[in-house]
Amino acid sequence: MEIKVTNQTENKLFDRKEIYLDVSYKGNATPSKEAMSQEICKKLSLNPALTVVTRIMQAFGNNSSEVLVYSYMKKETMAHIERIQDKKEEKQAGNNANPGNTAEKQDKGKAETAGKEAKKEDKEQV
Repeated sequence: MEIKVTNQTENKLFDRKEIYLDVSYKGNATPSKEAMSQEICKKLSLNPALTVVTRIMQAFGNNSSEVLVYSYMKKETMAHIERIQDKKEEKQAGNNANPGNTAEKQDKGKAETAGKEAKKEDKEQV
């Protein structure tokens, strides 16, 4: 894997470095974010615990990609900024794991319609 740094900026607001890279590789498929992160951390001497591969942009049929990497200075800052994505994933997993929720809604709807029918019968008797 060949890695070239095209642009590197320091974002003081988020306490991180934003590194734009051109990565060329041999093989059929684009490497995963994890594999790309490991190689980039080795080549650029970055801390893997504080490095996040944000984007891999590849043109169709090329064996090279433009990669955006965030390298945080502090673990607390990284946890604060990157946790938003984790919460979304937990929500999606939670929605898929609780299919009984729809059954509860159906039972509640049946009880409401039964109550309305009972009121109609009472009015008819009067």
